Amino acid sequence: MKNSSWATVIIISLLLFATWGYTKNFSHVPEIPLKRPLSKLPMVLDKFHGRTLTLSDDIYRILRPTDMLFREYVTDSGEKVEVYVSYHSKQTSEFHPHSPRICMPASGWLQSGTEQKSISLADGKVIRTARAEYVKGLNRILFLYWYQTGGRFMANEYLQKFSMIADAMFRRRTDVAFVRVSTTVEGKGVTVAERRLENFVKIFVPTLDQVLPE
Repeated sequence: MKNSSWATVIIISLLLFATWGYTKNFSHVPEIPLKRPLSKLPMVLDKFHGRTLTLSDDIYRILRPTDMLFREYVTDSGEKVEVYVSYHSKQTSEFHPHSPRICMPASGWLQSGTEQKSISLADGKVIRTARAEYVKGLNRILFLYWYQTGGRFMANEYLQKFSMIADAMFRRRTDVAFVRVSTTVEGKGVTVAERRLENFVKIFVPTLDQVLPE
């Protein structure tokens, strides 16, 4: 590894350590409540019909979210999209959202690819998401996920951490929503699965904006 690469790793490590230390105590930062509970998000979104899924108690114990949503949305033709949203009204170093980079490998899934992807909404807003594929045996899942706070969308975990520090210092808030949508990759391939997720995101985000704090 070149010296410049080592320097980058060291700088990032130091910044992350500083972030961890700073977030040990956010007593001066208030909690920012949701406008409405996540459960109030509609069960019917365009052609998608939702049903609530359950998560283990361990998930709640580890993440300690203020509110959480886990649903499956299905169309009459059988297209399925899973939606997971966890909201923290106040983050700390102990309690914060986790991306698939952490939970999927722990469940035996291997990452086969990741990149950032922009999606344009009907109102002209462009959101930045992380696109990731995971494989386990013959099963394949495609994810789009992002961190959302104060009207900003971030696809990078490190950027989100640094943004949290800046928000705590200058905006007196550390609230964040982690949003993840996923679908299985089947016979018609990744292109069809990706289009399905993008279309769902364009429907879901405007609705989610009505619940999250500005």
